[in-house]
Amino acid sequence: MPAGRDNAIVSLRDENNAEVSIRGERIARASSRAEAGKSALRWSEIAIYRGDAGTYVVQEIGRSAIAGEIDRCRLHRDLSPHGVYAALTRDGTRVTLLAEEVLTRAAERDAAFARDLGDLLDFDYEDLPSPAGALQGGLQRFVVERAGARALRFFGVQLGRGSSWIPEAERWSEFALYRVADGRLLASKQQLGTTGEARKATVVLAGDAAGIVRGFSREGVGWVEGALIDAIAAGAQHDRRIASEIGAHVAAWAHEIVGSTSVRINDARYRVLERMERGAVLATEDEGTKIRVVGWNDGAETPPKQVFLALSRQRLIRRAPSPGAAGTFAWTISPKGRAVLAEARDRDRAKPRESGP
Repeated sequence: MPAGRDNAIVSLRDENNAEVSIRGERIARASSRAEAGKSALRWSEIAIYRGDAGTYVVQEIGRSAIAGEIDRCRLHRDLSPHGVYAALTRDGTRVTLLAEEVLTRAAERDAAFARDLGDLLDFDYEDLPSPAGALQGGLQRFVVERAGARALRFFGVQLGRGSSWIPEAERWSEFALYRVADGRLLASKQQLGTTGEARKATVVLAGDAAGIVRGFSREGVGWVEGALIDAIAAGAQHDRRIASEIGAHVAAWAHEIVGSTSVRINDARYRVLERMERGAVLATEDEGTKIRVVGWNDGAETPPKQVFLALSRQRLIRRAPSPGAAGTFAWTISPKGRAVLAEARDRDRAKPRESGP
């Protein structure tokens, strides 16, 4: 409903997707889609409504343009201005940049709302150095909520993103890579899951891409997440400094930074990779947002689905870009899978590989 129309009936959706009607007007709305870009597959929206009785209603919507996903709504009713602020506060102490935007717009439209909130509208972030106003052209303002620290606000450019999501994954990581206004690189990692809740981001700020990789590599593991490699590779397409640093083979460069290319696989995954190396092809078909493992092209026993999902998550196997005549997708061993298989063969066989999926 357009803002500014008093006493109109507004239909909203709550967390159960039930329709709720209120009488009032919308005084503020904000969306993260402008920041994420029109090509974004997921974004958030917040709207604040002022009801006839002088109370307020807040609607939060998690939008999705991904097939099979639905918008997720949350409705907060009969609130005072302080109740609105509390509803949009995370961990009882902090509001997001999107919440800051919608609260500020509401205060600009509603004097009573602004008066009641008072100093709460003076939002507190840790700011990274930014250029003078004349130099901010072409830069966007970003905010990243960090685990165990104040939210980080900065001007910069988003260079790339990477995600470890695969169909049926219960948890996955998403990375975003930025060039900050002062010239440094900033990368954020967020853990997501099917429950819809997201953890605050882990943030690494470094002078170059190698510093980003070191910041996210776990000590003693010597491996770099594929989603981070994807984000850096995407960033190299837009940033010459990154491109000149990483060279043509970003994965090899990243693993050289942390000093290892080793990935451990168990017997079940080893057998699948070995069959693929000999030319066998594994077929799958899509069932909505899920995958069904159809089987091998030579009729051999189909591997457990958890083995297939683990190999896909590790990017040791790869899927053909389009389905075949039967409507199924062909999976074969990836270059990374070949390297891992070769390492497994060379490794000391005195210590057997782990059993299980």
